Amino acid sequence: MHYLWLLFCAVGLFLYAVWGSYFARNPLDNIPGPLRQHWWTGNLNQIFARYAWDFHQMLAERYGPVSKFYGLFGGRELYVFDPKAMHHIMVKDQDTFEMTPAFLA
Repeated sequence: MHYLWLLFCAVGLFLYAVWGSYFARNPLDNIPGPLRQHWWTGNLNQIFARYAWDFHQMLAERYGPVSKFYGLFGGRELYVFDPKAMHHIMVKDQDTFEMTPAFLA
């Protein structure tokens, strides 16, 4: 009986996380970007494909130096294609920008 309760809680938590990533407001909603390709992987298949340079070039040409894309389960991610902005993020003001635990792993 305890396993059923644990399973119910795990499924509920999973559905809450997926529901929140799809329908909750996010600061990245105002940034333009391509529509998600798949509900599970978003645009990750396009970004990490073997010959993905055409997709990266399309992002830079159509959406400019900063755009968003969708990650796992509809999570919104920021895509920066500007060398000056990358210098500020990675070198000059690196203490201002927090790194997520997934990035550090």
